[in-house]
Amino acid sequence: MKKNLLFFMIIIFNMSFFLSGNELDNSVEKEKKLKEYSEEKLSYTIKEEFDQRYPLNIKKFSFFQGVKKIEYNDFLKLTNDDFLLKQNEKIKRIKVGGFTTAAVFGGLTVGFFVPSAVFIAMQTNYNPVDTSYTFSGVAMVILTGVSFAGLIIDLLVTFVLLYNNKYSEYPLRKAVENYNENLRKKIGIVPELSFEKDKVNLELRAKF
Repeated sequence: MKKNLLFFMIIIFNMSFFLSGNELDNSVEKEKKLKEYSEEKLSYTIKEEFDQRYPLNIKKFSFFQGVKKIEYNDFLKLTNDDFLLKQNEKIKRIKVGGFTTAAVFGGLTVGFFVPSAVFIAMQTNYNPVDTSYTFSGVAMVILTGVSFAGLIIDLLVTFVLLYNNKYSEYPLRKAVENYNENLRKKIGIVPELSFEKDKVNLELRAKF
């Protein structure tokens, strides 16, 4: 009887030692994974600044991998997010289209302004002006105003579109969330609340 009891106690002790050893190994492995995740995960900070080109404060984004600050191009390469890449292409198109159109309107404004200024100067000095020249002079003044208005409208629309797309936080936040989620899967970190969350959802479905 004593031998059986001693044998049983030895088995329990070995099992306890084995389980505690496994628990220790799991704890070390978990710490290692968490450290790797904290060193590779992406994050960003936002600082608002005033810019006279925009009606609202602009957002200055700073990007980090772990605690190390990285450039936006590095952030873009790491995330390789389709939506973010498309957003950047859209911003480039807005800049090219908007500023090209602005350059055209600016050139037209200058071109129409020169004869308009001459015409206005002649009218101010009460110099006799031919009727046909009066008509063309008035036309130049009108075209100057129209082209200048087009320039202002184009710049306003361009800067509004740039503000809405360049300083939008949503695509950056989604890119960071997707990257960090994939990183957790790659490292093998399972959220501790995932089981409880599934359990609650299952209970709710059962009740209804």
